[in-house]
Amino acid sequence: MKQRRFWSLVFLCLLFAALCCTACGKAKQAESSAAESQGAAAVSQGAAAEGSESLAEEGNTGLSADSRVVALSRSLGELWLLAGGKLVGVTEDGLNLEGVTAETASVGRILAPSAEAIIALNPDLVLIAPDISAQRELQETLTAAGIRCQAVDINKFSDYAAAMKQYTEATGRSDLYESNVSVVEKKIEKIKAELPEEIHGKTFLVIRASAAKTRVLKSDHFVVAMLEDLGLTNAAPESLLEQLSMEGMVEANPDYLFVVLQGDTAEAEAAFQELISDQPAYQELKAVNTAQVYTLPKEFFQYKPNARWDEAYALLSEYLRRASLKQ
Repeated sequence: MKQRRFWSLVFLCLLFAALCCTACGKAKQAESSAAESQGAAAVSQGAAAEGSESLAEEGNTGLSADSRVVALSRSLGELWLLAGGKLVGVTEDGLNLEGVTAETASVGRILAPSAEAIIALNPDLVLIAPDISAQRELQETLTAAGIRCQAVDINKFSDYAAAMKQYTEATGRSDLYESNVSVVEKKIEKIKAELPEEIHGKTFLVIRASAAKTRVLKSDHFVVAMLEDLGLTNAAPESLLEQLSMEGMVEANPDYLFVVLQGDTAEAEAAFQELISDQPAYQELKAVNTAQVYTLPKEFFQYKPNARWDEAYALLSEYLRRASLKQ
């Protein structure tokens, strides 16, 4: 405890000094931005692996249902709560989670968590979202301050199951693993087994639209991974993954087009309309001509579905069955 307080004081001093030097550091930051972009995916995967190993190896170091845990996203907070734990802090997007109490503190926005707020909570563990660059940087800061962190990357159901196994073992709640993972997995397998055979091998594209950026998603996104698990094939050529273009979409010409709206719904819809659906070539797409364009509900497909993975699979299956009946 004394050591943690010491490091907290050291961190605050360093933070003050860093703020004074911000203007001087802008040039250096610009020089390193290209390298950071190239290494982001590797850092994300490495951080996730390191986090998983540390929790497995340190599971007997006192982590329990009563541990002081901070989660830096709604999805991560829900994971820990589903495993029987409690949260002392969570980002603003998770404050309305079932299980969050008046004693649970906000630690800022998901894209800009507050190091000071986290350190003040004296946490035993901080759950990090490694796909967010600001959180990867924060992890280094918190680790230097003596605070234990775990990067948790959930891109498919098996990732969720592995994380829940670790957390329920830490909390001693194997019953919650059974109800929130094993039962859900059986339902998913049933959904997959009942999907019409003719759907297998069909092609799709998943587009994530927002006011800031609209792009085609690849296999490291959980929605794409789910569709591939259902037997479909991502039609996106490499060029389309790198740069969204109407020409690339026409080349892909998918059987199904799925749209995930991120951030403000109205702004995301406007961005999709301007960049894609208002373009004349959009009407040439097979998915458009056969009415197989679906906007996926945020409830399941913006945040990770966690204990509701089976419901998310069932909804995708319903869309695919609907298409099969039309043929």
